[in-house]
Amino acid sequence: MNGVLQMSRRNAPRPAAFTMIELMVVVAIMGIVLSMGIPNIYHIWKKEPMRQTISDVVELCSNARARSILQGSVSEMVFNGGDGSISVNTGAAVASPSVAPGDPGMVPATPPPSGKSSSMRLPDSVAISKLLVNGLNGMDRNQIRVRFFPNGTCDDLILQLRSDKNDQVEITLELTTGLALVKYNAMEFRLR
Repeated sequence: MNGVLQMSRRNAPRPAAFTMIELMVVVAIMGIVLSMGIPNIYHIWKKEPMRQTISDVVELCSNARARSILQGSVSEMVFNGGDGSISVNTGAAVASPSVAPGDPGMVPATPPPSGKSSSMRLPDSVAISKLLVNGLNGMDRNQIRVRFFPNGTCDDLILQLRSDKNDQVEITLELTTGLALVKYNAMEFRLR
């Protein structure tokens, strides 16, 4: 009888299971697929300097607009030519008395007004190639200000950025809404 039991066990179907080779093949395939996705994940987490600069400038514009609307006072985005920094000051005065009537966006260098501020610095690989505020060239100024008003409007701004890889981007502000618009097509904004 003992022999009959052994025979029936040999002929009985085995439960389905994976062999070690099958598991190793699956792990290898998963490793290949994951390694192909790592560069994409890296680029999502670590932005290149031009993309990061565009993101930071648009965020500063958005913050200046939101602060102005929520606090009911004029906010300013200040471009400092000397050190390549851009900052947002809240609670700024509407205009300086020393500014000519046709020159509302140009304000002489003054200490920032009291209130909250946020700022960024342009990376060495990104430079401003064009800066117009209310139609006036700001490239030769030490400091230039773009005002955001409590009703959601703002001064006219055209900011062109150029990277060391010769990428060009233009950031403009929509006057009636104060929202930043980004143009990536260099041929589109070179004609102006």
